[in-house]
Amino acid sequence: MVKEEVYKIEPERFSADLTTLQQAQFRCFIPTCVVLVSKYPYFEVMKDCLSCVVSKLKAKSLEFKTVLQEFALTVTRVPVPPYGPLNVGFQMGMLHIDVRAPLSVGRLPIDVHLGNLFFLFSVEKILDILTCLLMQQNMVFVSADISLLAPTIESFMALIYPFTWRYVYVPLVPSSCLDLLEAPGTNLYGCHNSSLKKISKIPGIVAVDIDTGNILSATDECHNRASLPNDHSNDDEFLEIPKMPTDAVYILKQELRKIAMNYELERGHLLTPLSLSEARSQRADFHHNCNSQIVAAFFQLWVHIFCEVTDFLKAEKKHFNREQFLESQAKNERSFYSKVLHTDMFRQFLNGLINKDADWGQSFFRLLPKVSSSGRLCTGIPANRLSKAITKSSSGCLNQNIADDIPQKTTTFLLPAILGVKHQQVHFYQRCIEELGNTVKADSSSSMQATCLYMKALLQIANGNTIEGLETLNELHVTGSKLCPLTLAQKVLESISDKERQKLEKMDFFKHNSMWRNLGTDSKTFQYSNTSTVSIDSVPKRPVDLEAFAKHVEQLDIAVDSEVISRLFHALTFNKETDDGEQMKGFGLYRQTRLE
Repeated sequence: MVKEEVYKIEPERFSADLTTLQQAQFRCFIPTCVVLVSKYPYFEVMKDCLSCVVSKLKAKSLEFKTVLQEFALTVTRVPVPPYGPLNVGFQMGMLHIDVRAPLSVGRLPIDVHLGNLFFLFSVEKILDILTCLLMQQNMVFVSADISLLAPTIESFMALIYPFTWRYVYVPLVPSSCLDLLEAPGTNLYGCHNSSLKKISKIPGIVAVDIDTGNILSATDECHNRASLPNDHSNDDEFLEIPKMPTDAVYILKQELRKIAMNYELERGHLLTPLSLSEARSQRADFHHNCNSQIVAAFFQLWVHIFCEVTDFLKAEKKHFNREQFLESQAKNERSFYSKVLHTDMFRQFLNGLINKDADWGQSFFRLLPKVSSSGRLCTGIPANRLSKAITKSSSGCLNQNIADDIPQKTTTFLLPAILGVKHQQVHFYQRCIEELGNTVKADSSSSMQATCLYMKALLQIANGNTIEGLETLNELHVTGSKLCPLTLAQKVLESISDKERQKLEKMDFFKHNSMWRNLGTDSKTFQYSNTSTVSIDSVPKRPVDLEAFAKHVEQLDIAVDSEVISRLFHALTFNKETDDGEQMKGFGLYRQTRLE
């Protein structure tokens, strides 16, 4: 009897219904962990939300279940804004919390202060770590403060954009699961620094010590120093990390010097905010502006490093000539390129370049620097400091062009108050849709309209108005905005009932927009966006037939004429039916084509 009461206990029981003696007999406190899980890395937002719920639980410990219900009801109704000029704000206890939009289409939001990275590591170490990521090294970040692991790793993930990490990623590996670090493949982990001694014995893994700002590797030399935490002076020389091209690094450092990263130093001459809301808002704006400039500087870095890739990338043939590209680079830079060009991350980068719908592709091509005949940058940097001269604009102008993609003026859409557990969600969503209409009236710009249409469609679908939501998505697609979530539209189409499907097929917007016919196909065969894969391997490793041989020959620019390719194929396969004169004639045509 007593045992059943302990397991079925509910905090709400201990109210006026029970006497003090009864409460003392039956009250049982059980350790509880509240976890917020999201596919979006809103670290500061989730930290603020958890801080509010802990404060409320301390004040109302006997209403544990009710407090958590209201908390869950609030956080699960907050929509994530798309790229654009609109942020989403909501009230959680005494705090006003803003959910900021991503800095560009297709990338995850950044809710950590990227400037902190430069207080933990030198610029050279940051570049070395980014190089290891691009080389797809097995890596583990360690720190005595485990709360630093995920934000630090996420900061590096933000800096390598448009490259993306698509492999194993475990921000915190418990000490009982350290064997996971020996798993084969490309992996990225975070661990407490007490595991550093064991990590140092794992071959082929690169350890990044956040506390000291150094890089360690599992070499014999590093084994000896692993037990000496203060001796990390020359770890990089054992890692053989190739250095990035000096031209691009020089420009990056020049840009980083212009960015203010310390909030206290930059705001020291201003008046102290007299309210918590104002102080939080000013700090959030400062971090957002700082992040925007840092992201722009590193995107510019990748443009400078890989600008010449497009000269050896044939989009129509979906082929990249790696050998010719390497030969065109300076000898001291070939080590970096040779290590990066063989990775799957680089292959995905090439796929993004030939994909016209790539979210970052237009920005990359718009900012491509061109070689100058003057031998100097527009900024006046001497040619002996830079082996490649860039003439399209100065580095500052390039950075400004990238910043132009980021909305300078933003508006916060404040969610209506959620009145409690018994409040019907349909009323909440309907009020949000009405408020979005008012926001559009206040700002009728195309970017604001696209953002509001996106939000309106999601709210309508969440409210159960599926047909209306799809019609709003159609309106968003007609505007030509890249915000239209085609994957979501595909899932919604697959989930609707037959009755809704019949109603939908009779509507004009569904019949007249070819997008819906494409989305209506089988999800396994539907590929709305261009998902072409670039071929990098120049020479086939196994025998090929004439058709495959012709494809490789065309990709390598050996020949383009089908007759020449056919004769070359037969000559190389020692076809006895073809006379030697004809073979030589074919090779002569091949040589002429090659010279041209």
